[in-house]
Amino acid sequence: MNQAAGSFSGGSNIVVSVIAIGQTVDSTSHIGKCDRRNVLVQEIGSSQPYTMLIGYSELAKYCGSMKINEFFHVSNLGKKTAIAEQHPPQTIANLTNGVYYVLDKDTKISPASSSQDAKDIYDINNLLTKINAINPENSSASFMGLVIEIKEIPINQGVRKGLELLVVDETNHSVFVTIYQTIAVKSGDAILILDGIVGPTSVKVFAKSFVSLNDFNLSTGLSTLKETKRLPKKDGTIIVIQEKQMSLKSFVQGQVTSALVNVKFTGFPSDTTSSLTFNACITPRTNSGNTFVCNKKVSPQYDAESGNEIGFYCAAHHFNEQYTIRYAFKALFTDAISGMEGVFPLSLFDEAGTSLFGMTANEVADISIDPKVHERFQTAINNAKSMTIKARVTKKSVHETEAIIAKILQIGEIVDGNNKNE
Repeated sequence: MNQAAGSFSGGSNIVVSVIAIGQTVDSTSHIGKCDRRNVLVQEIGSSQPYTMLIGYSELAKYCGSMKINEFFHVSNLGKKTAIAEQHPPQTIANLTNGVYYVLDKDTKISPASSSQDAKDIYDINNLLTKINAINPENSSASFMGLVIEIKEIPINQGVRKGLELLVVDETNHSVFVTIYQTIAVKSGDAILILDGIVGPTSVKVFAKSFVSLNDFNLSTGLSTLKETKRLPKKDGTIIVIQEKQMSLKSFVQGQVTSALVNVKFTGFPSDTTSSLTFNACITPRTNSGNTFVCNKKVSPQYDAESGNEIGFYCAAHHFNEQYTIRYAFKALFTDAISGMEGVFPLSLFDEAGTSLFGMTANEVADISIDPKVHERFQTAINNAKSMTIKARVTKKSVHETEAIIAKILQIGEIVDGNNKNE
C-alpha cells in the first residue's frame, strides 16, 4: 500500500479489505424506514481488524459498489462503536467482538492499493494444508462455509457447553469447528469463522467468534451448495449437503472427510472369518436427550463359586442376561470404475454387512461350526464380488487411529459412475 496504514488509524479515515457484502434489507434508523446494507471488512492497521460498515438509504447502494477481496479508502466516517458496548447490547450478524461505523452523507469510498497487512480468508482445502504444516502451533485462520452437522459437547467436565460444527465449502472439503459457547446456528447456515486457532494434529478449529453470512451475498460456489442441500425435516434431522462422487483412491489419499464412491468387494485382509461379528450390549443409553442401544462388546461373567455363566458385562459396566450379534469387520475394495487404483480396506458395521452379504450377523454367527452356514456364506461372498456397490465413505478416528467406514447405499449395476436407476 502506498500510504502507511497507521495514517488511517484515526476514527474518520480507514483502509479496509472487503470480506463480505450484505444483501439490501428493510430497516428503521434515525431517518425512518429505509434500506440498509452491511459490509464486513478488515480494518488495516487496527488492533480490532474485523469491522462492519453500515449504510442506510442511498448509502446502502454505495456499499454495494464495493467488491469482495478488494481494498478501499473509507474517509469522513463518524464515531467508531464497539458492538459489545451497544445499549441495549446486541450483535450484528452474530459478530460480538468487533466494531462498526455508520456511513455518513459525507463518507467517501475509493479504491486503494493492496495491503500485505490483510489476513487471508482461507478455503477449507487450503486450511487443511495449513493444519498439516510442519509447525502450525499458535496458528490462526479465518474461513467460510456451510454448517451441515451440529453436535453439542460438554466443556470443562460439563460445567459449560459448546458446539462442534461440521462445515463444508465449495471446494467439497469439510472441517470440524469447536465453538466454546452455545450460539444461534442451525444446519444450512452460511458462516465465517474469525481467527480460529488451528490445532497441530487435527482438523478442528477452536473458533473465537463467527459471523452469520445468511444475510450476505455468497460466492457462486457457496450459493449453489446451499441450494442443493436436502431441506431439514420437522423432527430436526440434520440436513445433508449433496456429496461429491469420487474415486476410492482419491478419497483415501485426499483430505475429504465424506464422499460417495462406486466400489467392488474383493475379499478380506486375511482368510479368517472369525472376527466378522461380535456380541453386543443391548442396554439403552441416553445422551443429550437421545436414546440409543449401547452396542459395546460384551464379555461373559462367571459365578466365583460354581463357575457357571451368569451374564455379560460391557466396557460401560452394563450387565446383560442376553446380547445381540453385530457385524464389525474390515473388507477389501477396489474402485469399480477404473479397477486399476489398488485395493483398500474399509470398515463395515452391522447394516453394511447385512447389505453386502444378504445375511444378518446372527445368521453367520455359527459359520465355524455349521457347514451349511459356511456354504451359504461362501455363496454370498461370491455374489457380492460380482456386484458393483455404491457407498458413502467417511473418515473417522477410532481408538486414535483413522478408519474409513463404508455405509452401503445400493448394490447393483453402475454405468459411468452412476446407478441407472438414479
